[in-house]
Amino acid sequence: MKGGNSISLEFRDKKYGRWGRGRFIVSKRDENGNISHVLYLTEDIMEEKAERDKLIDASERALAASEAKSSFLSNMSHEIRTPINAVLGMNEMILR
Repeated sequence: MKGGNSISLEFRDKKYGRWGRGRFIVSKRDENGNISHVLYLTEDIMEEKAERDKLIDASERALAASEAKSSFLSNMSHEIRTPINAVLGMNEMILR
């Protein structure tokens, strides 16, 4: 914390299992720039953590769906091209 004025960290309360955020905030420095007073604040972030987990889950599901769609389109494109190429080849043979 030499250059900064605060540090935040997230923690889980072992006794109650609740998530919290702790913040150390420099409130006063001496004439040499050394920290002389620090505030420590805590806040309950259970709701924020639950929302963040929901967003991460939704993001992972959307990514999986996008990958499945890409794979499906790639396979279907191949499956359609193969018989079309066969028909075009037969057509060319008939025309010759």
